[in-house]
Amino acid sequence: EQKLGYKIPWIVMFNWDPGLNTGLNLEIIKNIIRQGKEMGIYCYCITQKSYADDWEKIATVFSENQDCAFFWYFNTDISLDHNFLSPISNVMVLLNLNRESTADCSLKLKELGAMYGIVKEYSSVDDVTVKDLSSTETFERYGTPFIFFLADDECGDDIKTQVGDIILKARLK
Repeated sequence: EQKLGYKIPWIVMFNWDPGLNTGLNLEIIKNIIRQGKEMGIYCYCITQKSYADDWEKIATVFSENQDCAFFWYFNTDISLDHNFLSPISNVMVLLNLNRESTADCSLKLKELGAMYGIVKEYSSVDDVTVKDLSSTETFERYGTPFIFFLADDECGDDIKTQVGDIILKARLK
C-alpha cells in the first residue's frame, strides 16, 4: 500500500463450490490472492457453498498466506471432525445460523480455540425472525461474540434499516 501510495480497503470475496466444476478452484483462488497482495489487498472471504472432505487443501491456502486475514463462511451444513484449524490463526470460520450443524460446530471450534462467528442471513420476508434477533440471548449458546448479519440480494432498505436499529439497540444495552 505504501509503495503504491494508496490504500485499498477491499475484501475480495469468493463464492466457492467444491462440489461443482464452476471454474473457480483452489489454484485460481491462490493466484487471485497472490495478485491481490501485490495490490495491497490482505483480506479475503471464501463462501463455501457445499461440503468438501479435503479440508487440508483449503488449509494450505490459509497457511501459505499468513500475512492475510480470511473469513471462511460455510453456507451449508458441515461436520468438523478435523483439527486442522487449531494451528491456523489467520482464519475466522463463519457458520450459518440457519443450519442444523451450527450449534455442534460452534462447540467444536470453541474447543479447538479457533476464531469463529455466526452469520444470520435475512431477507424482506424475515420480519418475524429479524424482530426476534433483538435479544442477544439467542446467540449466547454459540459461545462467540462475533455475529454477522447478511442481507440477501432481495432485501429491501426498510428491512436493512430495521436490522441496523436492532443491532444498535443490542449494542447499547
